[in-house]
Amino acid sequence: MSQAITSDLVFEWLRENVQGFADAGFESVQELEDALLMGEVHRFSYPVSAPPQRTRVIRDGHSVKVPKPTLVIDSREREGYRFDRLSKWIAGTVTNALPVGDYSVEEMEHEIAIERKSFSDAITSVMPPVRPRFLKACEKLSRLPRKAIVIEASLTDLKSGPYTVVQSHAHPNAVVGSYLAIQERWNIPVIFADSHELAEEWTAHVLTKYHLLRWLEDNGCGRWFVDGDI
Repeated sequence: MSQAITSDLVFEWLRENVQGFADAGFESVQELEDALLMGEVHRFSYPVSAPPQRTRVIRDGHSVKVPKPTLVIDSREREGYRFDRLSKWIAGTVTNALPVGDYSVEEMEHEIAIERKSFSDAITSVMPPVRPRFLKACEKLSRLPRKAIVIEASLTDLKSGPYTVVQSHAHPNAVVGSYLAIQERWNIPVIFADSHELAEEWTAHVLTKYHLLRWLEDNGCGRWFVDGDI
């Protein structure tokens, strides 16, 4: 098979199977090559899959076996995370009414909580009439030692208006500015996680790592993952 034929087949596969490539609108290999040479397009990149295994703990050159945590999903949470694809990181999930936030770790509900915001909810939460209630929730969330707000959208998404995901006349600067003000006022990290899937993975990372460090500390192993490292 000639190189030209092979390139054409690869090109057709990319156009049919990779959404970002298809959206670019190239019609031939030559057109793509010309755009690359002119610096008009950069390589396409996509998030890799989540790590297949959870974080390893090393002490004196040996792995430490740490029990997997059970994650708590707030009973009022709708269309949220189920962590099915991250089952090797956790023992399972339970659904209970959390005192604050949407996700936590069993028996650590008063120490850590993550508040989830979809793209549309992120907008409406900081605008009237929801804003006062959300700010009270943020104040309550701030009392926990570890907390965060994870948004299922990029900073670019929230800064780009007018919004189409929800009927709102909110100005993007007002929305983004509100979250940055919340972060500084109450010391709550705000994470712009791009998508539902990445936000779920980030939430699982934070909850499982918090549980891991707490277990190590409680069992006299020190509060770090690997000797001489993090």
